[in-house]
Amino acid sequence: MLPLLLSALSLGFLSSFHCVGMCGPLALALPLDRSSKSKILSGIFIYHFGKATTYGLLGILIAFMGAYFPIHISQQRLTVISGVFFILIAIYPWLNSKNSWIQKSVLKILSPFQKELASQLKKRRKSALLGIGFLNGFLPCSMVYLALAVVLQLNTWWLSFGFMYVFALGTLPAMVSFQYFGVQMSGTWRFRIQKILPYLLIITGILLILRGMNLDIPYISPSNGALNTLTPEACD
Repeated sequence: MLPLLLSALSLGFLSSFHCVGMCGPLALALPLDRSSKSKILSGIFIYHFGKATTYGLLGILIAFMGAYFPIHISQQRLTVISGVFFILIAIYPWLNSKNSWIQKSVLKILSPFQKELASQLKKRRKSALLGIGFLNGFLPCSMVYLALAVVLQLNTWWLSFGFMYVFALGTLPAMVSFQYFGVQMSGTWRFRIQKILPYLLIITGILLILRGMNLDIPYISPSNGALNTLTPEACD
């Protein structure tokens, strides 16, 4: 189980750089009580608790789906797929058309969530921060989909919940730092960070692909012999 949870933590940490770029504006718009540092931090963690809870519930849902539609994939292939996914995420903004029917359909589906988020952002209560985090967890995120793809292999609700929750914890270092110090960060610096993010994702994707190919390159692409199937039994 420990290797699986460490994988979730690592995936969450890598995903956090994407989160800063995509969810940065919402994260900085939270109705935090800024009267003290402790209140700022407590508000940020309440928000992330709500989001992590949503991720955990999605993990349980996907676990039950996986029980009915079992799909098994090797860790090696999953690593390569993850790397390709990271690269696609990085180049998607350059390929995406704002007028595509896919984007219009997604925006239509998300409209109720966006309206409720806007309503919660106007409130100044800690319960609003919990609600914002909970709703934000339902918004589409390619990195969350990648984590859920792993969960689909587990078929155990408690392990699936734990994986998604630990995945959420992995995003905390970058996201909490960004939210805590971001209010003091100029727009120029935020723009520079968003410009750098795609290149970091591409580099991460390439490293994941190399690792999954088992090219016997020390530290970068070690050879691990036979393929291991990612199942709960393999993680015990």
